[in-house]
Amino acid sequence: MSISWGRLARRKWANLSVATALAVGGAVMVSNGVSSASSQITIGFSQGITLNSYHQVMVASFEQAANTLKSEGKISGYSIASANGNASTQVSQINALILKHVSVLVIDPASPSALNASIQRATNAGIPVLVFNDGPVTTKAAYELNFNFAKMMKQEATYIAQRLHGKGNVLEVRGQAGTASDVALHQGVIQGFKPYPGIKIVSSVYGNWDNSSTQSAVAKVLPSLPAIAAEIDQGGETYGAIQAFLSGGRSVPLVVFGNRGLDLKWWANYRKTHPSFTTESASANPGIGSVVPYIAYHLAAKDVKVPKNMDMPVLWITQSTLSKYLNTPTGGVAHINYNDNWVKSNLLK
Repeated sequence: MSISWGRLARRKWANLSVATALAVGGAVMVSNGVSSASSQITIGFSQGITLNSYHQVMVASFEQAANTLKSEGKISGYSIASANGNASTQVSQINALILKHVSVLVIDPASPSALNASIQRATNAGIPVLVFNDGPVTTKAAYELNFNFAKMMKQEATYIAQRLHGKGNVLEVRGQAGTASDVALHQGVIQGFKPYPGIKIVSSVYGNWDNSSTQSAVAKVLPSLPAIAAEIDQGGETYGAIQAFLSGGRSVPLVVFGNRGLDLKWWANYRKTHPSFTTESASANPGIGSVVPYIAYHLAAKDVKVPKNMDMPVLWITQSTLSKYLNTPTGGVAHINYNDNWVKSNLLK
């Protein structure tokens, strides 16, 4: 991630309904019922990935936009089901949303292929499906809104290689094994380093886009590794990796942060005592959640032509723009939310 491929926005956590959701069979289910709005369009949202800080911001952004649509009378309600990284659970939840007769399904997939039959079932039932964020999936039945993860990570890897003048050992921290986004992000890293044969990935571990998991994974391999010039990850693991280096008595390597509030604050504070430390930060924008309800509405209303495949821009933060994002909550992710006008001007064209 970054390239976070895929990382990003501002939202008060007190209003995050996921935190107070009803737990059902190990999953999280939230329902926002039908209002007095004239529209009968309902949105079913299946969240497949574990709710780390990125996905929490994304869900909050979704709810904010969906509630706006509801207040405008364009949708009557929405349901959110979270499978916490379990593809089988997500299949069951998607099937339940189909039986609930939602007007449109939006899916952040836990697997690139395990959901294909359920997506086809929804399509056969006349329910359009939008896959977003952690796609793509291998079926062509769904609409897709994703980040160009490979491009983002290629840019990050190129930045690191150039900063190291084409030579040095790199530790790679990957995301959640088995997800399409992790595979795409990893391929971007490989592509970015390919023109620089002096750059060596000496170890690759999985951090599940989570700081604590990353710190543990890095701490286990670090004692057996040579000097590390840079660490590259997918956007949710940088702080955890740094803590493993410091705890192991190693100096902080070159990193590219992932737009987490914790990352950005640590970066700014570290520069107070290490002014020569400069870098960048990039991530998939969890504000993608604010885009999804608008696309879902247009799919159900059939009032605007929706492209089958859409690319969502990532958010890059440089040394010169860092100060603009330091108000990001420590547990949050820097992001930008969008409205329907932006969606129609930038994605539905």
